[in-house]
Amino acid sequence: MTPEFQKTIFERFTREQNQQVHKTEGSGLGMAITKAIVDAMKGTIELQSEPGMGSEFHITLDFEKATVKEIDMVHERTEGTAGRNFRENRDKFIEGVDYFKVCADEIRTHKIMEISNKAHEDIVLITASGYLMLIKSLNDELAWKIQRELVNNYFTVQKLKKEYHKPIDKAIKQHFNIAETIIQATGVKPGLAYSVAISEAEKETGYKYEEYKKLLPSANHDVASFNPTQIGEKMGGIKAHAINTMLERMGLQEKKEKEWRLTEEGKDFGEEIPYTKN
Repeated sequence: MTPEFQKTIFERFTREQNQQVHKTEGSGLGMAITKAIVDAMKGTIELQSEPGMGSEFHITLDFEKATVKEIDMVHERTEGTAGRNFRENRDKFIEGVDYFKVCADEIRTHKIMEISNKAHEDIVLITASGYLMLIKSLNDELAWKIQRELVNNYFTVQKLKKEYHKPIDKAIKQHFNIAETIIQATGVKPGLAYSVAISEAEKETGYKYEEYKKLLPSANHDVASFNPTQIGEKMGGIKAHAINTMLERMGLQEKKEKEWRLTEEGKDFGEEIPYTKN
């Protein structure tokens, strides 16, 4: 799809004007209806498309509290299909994993979702796992077993994605850029700044750069004393509070009894100087 058409694709009676579309029947209402359903369920729909390459639609719905009625709506099935499949195959679903029951009063009290004031029985809410078990109508034990394996594998992959570390090249570039800025602003020796940059990159990627550390220039440097205010001034007028926060995030200092103190890691790069409060 062209970038221009992507801006109007969810409007009614909208179709892209090209030879391929002219050969296909349609009224231009499909995406508008889809968007209306997703909006009604308080979800989001995103589009990624490139002319000649194809299009991808990503729909995100909060199925942590979906009802069987909403599942039928999304899949354009006869109302009651998901509910029937769930009741007839209840033994294939795990309570607390695929679904859970919430009393009607609790739903109204915590405003989990809108329900009729006449509802008094427990409401069955389907989780993301239960939703994936219900999207197909399965007819035998083997099919249910295979579907369960697919669902379990899906959530395993999702968990791995969340634990995925930042790409090595991006982490290195980001922290070395920060190191370059600090070197130019404060005159800190490159060996010291780059050592911190590599340490931070290691935390974000989970990768060890031991061989690269051997290539760093010596961090030996003349002794200098700077407080947060002075460091901020050398970096272009940054407030002392912001400098303290940055040093804390880098793991170089921490607050103890309302006073900043170097961490064990921070002591590798500096030392505290005794002082008295004014």
